[in-house]
Amino acid sequence: MESKVSQQRLAPALLFTGDLLVILLFVLIGERDHAINDPQPLVRLLVTASYLALPWVISAALLRAYDMHSVLTLRNALVRAANGWLIAAPLGVLLRSFANGSQVIASPFLVVVLLLGGAMMLLWRLIYALVVQRMLHAR
Repeated sequence: MESKVSQQRLAPALLFTGDLLVILLFVLIGERDHAINDPQPLVRLLVTASYLALPWVISAALLRAYDMHSVLTLRNALVRAANGWLIAAPLGVLLRSFANGSQVIASPFLVVVLLLGGAMMLLWRLIYALVVQRMLHAR
C-alpha cells in the first residue's frame, strides 16, 4: 500500500520535472541555433524558459495533465499534453513578447514553438506513458 501511495505522489513530480526539462531543452536548442550570446547564459535560459513554463504548468494543471488517471492511457496522455501545449505555447510567446518590449510576434516563431516545442513535449509524454503502461503490465 505504501509503495502505491508513494508512486502516485512521485508520478506527477516526475511528469512536472520532465516537462520543465523539455522546455529548457527546447529553449536551449533555440538559443544555440540562433547563436544567442549573453553575458549570463544560464539566467537568460531560465528566464526565457519561464515564459513557456508558466503558461504550460498552469494549462497542464487545469487540463489535468498531471493527474495519474489521466495519463495512464496513451490517448489521454497525448490529448491532454497537446491541448495544454496549444494553450501554453501562444501564451508563452505572447508573454515573451511583452517581457521583451516587442509589439510584434513573428508568425514563424509562433509556428516553431507550436510545432517543434509541441512535438518535443508530446514525445516526452509518449515515452512516459509507454513506460508507465509497461510497468503496470509487468505486475
